[in-house]
Amino acid sequence: NVYRNLHPSEVTPEIRRLAIKTRWVLRKKANEVRARLVAKGYNQQLTEDDDTYASTPMVTTLKLLLTVALSRHYRIRLGDISTAFLHALLPEGQRIIVEAPREYYPDGTYWELLRPLYGLKTSPRCWQDHFAATMKNLGGIRMKSDPNLYYFPETDNYVLVYVDDLLIAGKSPDELFDKIAQTPIVTGK
Repeated sequence: NVYRNLHPSEVTPEIRRLAIKTRWVLRKKANEVRARLVAKGYNQQLTEDDDTYASTPMVTTLKLLLTVALSRHYRIRLGDISTAFLHALLPEGQRIIVEAPREYYPDGTYWELLRPLYGLKTSPRCWQDHFAATMKNLGGIRMKSDPNLYYFPETDNYVLVYVDDLLIAGKSPDELFDKIAQTPIVTGK
């Protein structure tokens, strides 16, 4: 559910001209090579409403959270969100067309994206909005001092997110981690 194939009749010269190219990014990890399809978003056309900003946690927030965790004898759990950007949906009305990878689609197939690919200028913001909504649905309160920190008053846990990495500190971080993992966006570390 990341894209939909465009029928050849839908592919106009305008779409061909504005379509974003894609490429494979290969990374060797342990005894395997991982491949990720990314968009060459540097030529993505933006409108005035497109927000390309995604915040990252302040170092002060991390230090303070670790200090609070130490003083209150909290446990800490780390997590990683696998293929984070692909969990978010593109905003309503945003239409992004990409060229399908030519290695597999030499005939010139085009895709209309339903979810943001890595490499798009708007992907980090789409992901951050999606993650914030997920945390809210699970009972988290987003801190005004740092929008990357969430507090869960029912369980006295904190979640600090940095792009696709989580740090959960609290009395029962494993329970909260399991609750978040059931949303299917997180894998353990």
